[in-house]
Amino acid sequence: MYKLIPVLLLSLTINAEVNNAEVKNYSADYEFISEEITITGTRALDINEGLGSLSFKAKNLLASMFVESKFKIIDGKVISDSYKVRIKPKFVNRDQEIVFNHENNTISSNGRNNWMVEVDKNIQILDPLNSHIQLKLNLANNINEFSLNIIDMESGKLEGYQYVVDGIKNIEFKDAIYKCMVVKRTKLNTESNKVTLYFVSKDLGYMFIEVQESSEKREQQLQLIELLSLG
Repeated sequence: MYKLIPVLLLSLTINAEVNNAEVKNYSADYEFISEEITITGTRALDINEGLGSLSFKAKNLLASMFVESKFKIIDGKVISDSYKVRIKPKFVNRDQEIVFNHENNTISSNGRNNWMVEVDKNIQILDPLNSHIQLKLNLANNINEFSLNIIDMESGKLEGYQYVVDGIKNIEFKDAIYKCMVVKRTKLNTESNKVTLYFVSKDLGYMFIEVQESSEKREQQLQLIELLSLG
């Protein structure tokens, strides 16, 4: 049995409905930078009447990738439905699809990693993409410190992460200065030194202008380079 974090008690429903609207739909180009690869892709968020999807599509001369999370939002809380990864060329063998079965209280994975786990229906379980949406919803509801459970893609185990607003930083984008909340993410119940920083702009509907991840093993960065649509 997994050692889990209780579901975060979110704001009252009336407040959640108001603040959900503050997390705006968007389409934007981002550049991903690491020691291994630099690639540009488009992230797109679409939330309509409580049904949502967040996707990232990128390609370069050698490969392409598509990642998509589908989910619902109920009373300010993200409910996971599916998470899909498609990578080309096929010999890379990175394709994977995760399905959240709420009737049977199971999560299953097919593709690169095959597994199925039973879960507690009272525990909120997120994927690597839709956890970004819960982060934004929490900030819109003035929740500045919280924990989230995220599914591990390889094993199906749940990993707990602590998030805290760690300050404010002004970041320039397209000749304008945006005041960004700096959200620091660390892993719970582990000696891991990996730290992720999210620079979140309320003025842009809680979009990430920049994401930085650092550890002993690697450093990587995601930067907003072009806002295609907002709202």
